[in-house]
Amino acid sequence: MTPINPMIWPEFAIRLSCAVALGAVVGFERQWHQKMAGLKTNALVALGSGGFVMFGLAPGQANGSMIAAQIVSGIGFLGAGVIMRDGASVHGLNTAATVWCSAMVGALSGFGLYTVACFAAVAVSSTAGRSRAATPCRSPSPPPKLVQPGTAWSPPSPSWA
Repeated sequence: MTPINPMIWPEFAIRLSCAVALGAVVGFERQWHQKMAGLKTNALVALGSGGFVMFGLAPGQANGSMIAAQIVSGIGFLGAGVIMRDGASVHGLNTAATVWCSAMVGALSGFGLYTVACFAAVAVSSTAGRSRAATPCRSPSPPPKLVQPGTAWSPPSPSWA
C-alpha cells in the first residue's frame, strides 16, 4: 500500500469536517424534535460515509462510486432496523430516511462536492421539519361495533332494504 501524500491531509480534514458539520445540521432538527436519531447519530453517519468515500478515492483503492453504492445499501439496512410496525401504524420511516440522507450528505462531502452537500443538507433539514406540520390525509375509521354478551349476532341489513 502506498503512503498517502501529507500534502493532501488538509483536504481530507476539510472534507471530513464538512461531512460532520452538515450531518450535524441535518441531525439538529431531529434532536430539536426529540426523535430517535438526533445530532450525534446523523453527524456520525455523515462522517462515516465521507470517510469511506475518501478511502475509495485513495490511490490504489477501489472506485469511489463503488464505495458509495455500498454505503447506500449499508445505510438502507441500518435504516430498516429503525422502522417499527405497531398494529396498523408504522414508526421510524422519517428517521430512516433522514439517516439515509445524512449518508448522502457525507458522501457528497467526501467527494468534495461542498456546494451540493450544503444544498442537500438544507433541503433535508427543511423537508424533515415540514413533514410534521402536515395534517393526515384521511380521517381515522370508526371503531368496530362489539356484540354485547348474551345477544345474538345478526348481519347488517343491506342498504337497499
